[in-house]
Amino acid sequence: MTKLVALDDGHGLETSGKRTPTMPNGTVIHENQFNKPTMNFCAAALVRSGVKIMLAAPEDTDVPLATRIKRANDAKADVFVSFHYNAFRGIWDQTQGGVQTCYQPGSVNGQRLAACIQKYMVQGTPQINRGIVPENLAVTRETKMPAALIEGGFMDVHKEAELMLTTAFQKETGEQAAQGICEYLGVKYIPEMPPKDELAEAIGVGVRAGLINSPDYWLKNAVPGGKIDGPNAAVLIKAVAKKLGEI
Repeated sequence: MTKLVALDDGHGLETSGKRTPTMPNGTVIHENQFNKPTMNFCAAALVRSGVKIMLAAPEDTDVPLATRIKRANDAKADVFVSFHYNAFRGIWDQTQGGVQTCYQPGSVNGQRLAACIQKYMVQGTPQINRGIVPENLAVTRETKMPAALIEGGFMDVHKEAELMLTTAFQKETGEQAAQGICEYLGVKYIPEMPPKDELAEAIGVGVRAGLINSPDYWLKNAVPGGKIDGPNAAVLIKAVAKKLGEI
């Protein structure tokens, strides 16, 4: 039977206080600017792995916790996972930061879900492993399914705040969460396939057709910004024309 996972992007953009201290360039980063794209990366990875997902708060507005929880309960989701970014005192670098996953105290399945997620959360960008933490939170207490809340880093630690808007880190965190969720559900996680290299394939066609005898040269130079000297380009153009019977 296909599993259903409820995903929650934590606090909305309008939630007061859920932001970094002022950055050196004078800006602040709202927590949801990390939570939402990270959740979306997790959703894509789960769907790719054959898991159904529902978003507890797809709106751009600040959806009440009770509404998020009710939606997941009504949908009879198998697990609930909420994405967040931590803070200590709201003052820069008062702690060393780190990543942790929270679960409802006394929930055996919640603890196991958190452990599965945390196992993968510490396998990418080096961060302090703060482990799994029992926390009496609304989204872990009121949900009728095992639930976990991920704290992907600390907004008031410079080095981790700098990661918040990095697409690579958002994707890494989302994929790691998906791996843990899949392990908990007993579902095979399917990694993302690398993008198709059409240039390499085209050069391969040219080699097999006898039009290109130095593929490394063309791989290196036939890219945006690359320069191919005139004689080599002329040879290739004439070879293609002859192959087509035009000259």
